[in-house]
Amino acid sequence: MKHQFIKMQFLTATISFLTACGHSSKHGSIAMKESDTLAHVSIHNVKIGDSVTLYENVCTRTNGERPAGSACRRREKAAGVVTKIFNEHYSLVEFPPGTKVAEGDFVETVKK
Repeated sequence: MKHQFIKMQFLTATISFLTACGHSSKHGSIAMKESDTLAHVSIHNVKIGDSVTLYENVCTRTNGERPAGSACRRREKAAGVVTKIFNEHYSLVEFPPGTKVAEGDFVETVKK
């Protein structure tokens, strides 16, 4: 009985670990806008040529004036490509013409 309990604990820990590691895309935020199509992005462990998706937060009030009465969702704006690595924390990402990158937008790497 004790052996079966230990086996079950090991199985539960393994499943928890694998589930936690399942989220492989990286997230980052727009640190500085260089132009409507170029932005310095705070994102780790990317390479030149990596693809990202640009998102913005769209929030709507659900009841009254209180911030707690808001509901937010993310809306996809454009696809982009890492074109330069500044250091281990920041990269330059280029987006297609007409994108209108804004500080406060965020990116997520595209899974390969």
